[in-house]
Amino acid sequence: MPEKSLYDRDFTAWVKLTTQQLKDKNFEQLDLENLIDEVESLISEQKKWIRESLIKILTYAMKRMHLDMPDRFHDWELYILRGQQQLKSDVRDNASILEYWDELFDHAWEIVLIRLEYDFKTDEEFDRHPYPKTWQLSRDFEFLISDDFYLNLMLRGRNSYDPQGWGLARGRSPYKT
Repeated sequence: MPEKSLYDRDFTAWVKLTTQQLKDKNFEQLDLENLIDEVESLISEQKKWIRESLIKILTYAMKRMHLDMPDRFHDWELYILRGQQQLKSDVRDNASILEYWDELFDHAWEIVLIRLEYDFKTDEEFDRHPYPKTWQLSRDFEFLISDDFYLNLMLRGRNSYDPQGWGLARGRSPYKT
């Protein structure tokens, strides 16, 4: 049986060695195959963060628009806001990730539908107010992180409940003070 490579035996030691080899410009000794795999995996990691933010935004947007549960509205709205802030931050630091936007949105939407069905599988509220199987608003990145998205949610929501006095019933965004 062949001996395992340093990469397979001790990843941290491999990273330290590879880093030192790069600093020393010792390119002949580099484990290029694994180095390339690791660099490519960085895109996958970034895509994962974008997808997770999208899942959060879409899940809570669907709940806010389609469930008549006023005692939960504030929490859902905060989750949406935090998801938007995270998504903005992730893309600001990595704008070219948007070339994968359609793929990320489609995958996130598939997961959202599964989670929503699971969350409310036994809840009669889900049966009374089933979610649409297609996203009803714009899929555009700029729209999803904008005040317009948030206001659209409030206008499409099941009622204009506003316990925190944010002015949502009057069409004011919580982003503005």
